[in-house]
Amino acid sequence: MTHALLKLPTLALLMVALLPTAGSAQEKPVILPSVVLAPVQAEMLAPTRLLQGTLIAPHAAALAAQADARVSFIAVLGSRIEKGGLVASLDDAQARLDVARERTRIDRLQAERRLAERQLARLNALPDAVPAAQRDEAQARFDVLGAQLAEARVALQATQLALNRLQVRAPFAGVVVEQGRQVGEHARSGETLLRLTDLDQLEIEVAVPVELAGHVQPGAEVGVAVLGQHVQARVTALVPGVAQTRQLRARLQPPATFRAPIGAALDVAWPAAASAVALTVPMDAVIRRSEGAHLLHYSDGSVRSIAVTLGTRAGTRVAVIGDLHPGMSVVVRGGERIEDGAKVRVLEPEVLARVAAAADES
Repeated sequence: MTHALLKLPTLALLMVALLPTAGSAQEKPVILPSVVLAPVQAEMLAPTRLLQGTLIAPHAAALAAQADARVSFIAVLGSRIEKGGLVASLDDAQARLDVARERTRIDRLQAERRLAERQLARLNALPDAVPAAQRDEAQARFDVLGAQLAEARVALQATQLALNRLQVRAPFAGVVVEQGRQVGEHARSGETLLRLTDLDQLEIEVAVPVELAGHVQPGAEVGVAVLGQHVQARVTALVPGVAQTRQLRARLQPPATFRAPIGAALDVAWPAAASAVALTVPMDAVIRRSEGAHLLHYSDGSVRSIAVTLGTRAGTRVAVIGDLHPGMSVVVRGGERIEDGAKVRVLEPEVLARVAAAADES
């Protein structure tokens, strides 16, 4: 019996499962439409104007060669690189030889200076038997070798720096989005080898008319829509633009869960006036038909259609104007095919989800 019930349409299964047992085997249960309700709420909203924004990557860099050399390694296009990770290498054979030469020079000077130090110590131990000029000459040689050793150490640092410059490392974690050179090609100093972009920290840039800028301050949130997503983005900065354009540039920070390709055009609902109290309902509660938008108000087991005018949208909710007041219950799920005045059965959202999942598994 249970197996057979699970094969019924979800709504019918739900009604059979929830209706009380009939008093007689001859009686047929009345299957009522099932709905989920949500309250009408009073919120502070502002009328908005739709502006177009662009999704950008604020952390992007063109990484260049710092020497003239042949490319020996370059990261693959699309590869993800951690901060400090190697993204490109230039031929370093000559630079390694230079480093080895300076290290050998330092070893030689250190040996000579140790010998000069021992000779100076012996001369100083016999002050009466050794002329002062000879002791002065030994001291001068010891000092000169010390200066040469210091100079050699600086030269080693310079050659090591030149060697390090042949390895290009990521200044931040990101993805290789463009290659300027391939392995085996010759690169000149200052020439772009590749471009690295941080795709994990994205921002939205919006051109805002100056007359609208005063309605939002950094830290406030505005609605953003793209590719079926409706989110709230935080305003992080308002940057003055060129006077002739009469626009400011706003930077918005979308939530971490936001996903869209760089360069995507977004609709930004920018406040156009001061906030005022408005009645709002979930967007899913609005039923659009040829005669206009309406809601289904639930009361005493039945629903009544109420015509509404839609206003400002705020995330997943929308302002509505009609015969409504805060606290009224409206149908948010299951109202698409219900007639005005129909009797309905109210369900909790999780109940409907469990039954729908059971039907899918069958």
